[in-house]
Amino acid sequence: MQQYARLTPFPENLAVLQKIKAMGLTTAILSNGSIDMLASAVQSAQMGKVLDHLISVDPIRLFKTSPESYGLVQQTIPVHKQEVLFVSSNAWDALGATWFGFTTCWVNRQGLPFEALEPKPHFTGPDLTSVLASLES
Repeated sequence: MQQYARLTPFPENLAVLQKIKAMGLTTAILSNGSIDMLASAVQSAQMGKVLDHLISVDPIRLFKTSPESYGLVQQTIPVHKQEVLFVSSNAWDALGATWFGFTTCWVNRQGLPFEALEPKPHFTGPDLTSVLASLES
């Protein structure tokens, strides 16, 4: 688990997050990990200035894909479901967020097939730059 605190970010991540922040949008991480684990990873990646919120499921003791876990976003940020672009590299997570009512973008770096369950995410792309295209549409 300590390796998670020192993950190397993908090359485009910081620039994409900087562009999103320059657009005046709020950024956040929603994770099944603890706040301490998230804070360490964000600090190690030097992304603290581009992330507004770190949200952990720890307080509710329910993991994603529970609706309550995705509801933490709205408890933290005053936003309607339809205003959220939820981005994940995990197809199961994008699916859960879609079920919850978020607009979703699956970053599919490995080119994997989508889950057998429906619906598919609203957007899919090979890396985080696909988020920028999602925001433009």
